[in-house]
Amino acid sequence: MTTKTIRPLLSCDGFRIGAFAVPEFTVHPGEVAQLAFNENTFESGDVFDELLEKFQAPTPGGPISSKSVVVARPAMPLRQWRTMFRSQTLLYWLSKNTELSQQEAGRQISAAGLKPDMPFAHAAGNPRTALGILAALNTPADTIVFWTSGMCDPTGVQRVLSLIFGQLNKRAAIYVTSPVDWNWPEFKFTSSLTIARWSEEPNTRVAG
Repeated sequence: MTTKTIRPLLSCDGFRIGAFAVPEFTVHPGEVAQLAFNENTFESGDVFDELLEKFQAPTPGGPISSKSVVVARPAMPLRQWRTMFRSQTLLYWLSKNTELSQQEAGRQISAAGLKPDMPFAHAAGNPRTALGILAALNTPADTIVFWTSGMCDPTGVQRVLSLIFGQLNKRAAIYVTSPVDWNWPEFKFTSSLTIARWSEEPNTRVAG
């Protein structure tokens, strides 16, 4: 009997960004990989931005191979002229940034523990990050890259991880973390990898 091989949704051959090394890894359907900056690497914001760009726009023949990737960026206020005359809400933002009906957008926002009618101007890091995750989950992308550093408190991190693990289905996700991110033992990452300096050996461990 022949066992069917499941192809990864994203493969990384390993690459360097400035003085830092990103290790090799793959993610398959239903998997969430953690890509962690350590104390020696998170000091550089440029590295973080370039890493996201590598995932979002992989070059042909480059170190990252994938079908389709979406970077789940925290929600930003809409800047269309007509929004000057109305109060933007979480519901308005999600319905305008996806193909969801207002009814379905409201349902998803409520299911995430947020208030659809909350004015966007009152939305801090927690709801803005969750909105970005919801928008990403409503795209056809196979792999979602996301982060919570600098945006979420422990409650927000737990909400975001619940959304990812609860709605991933046949997609994959990559969680980019910093040394100050909170760990929640109920969320099991398929693998946990460290972004290290060239002089260090990238640490790769498979989560048990």
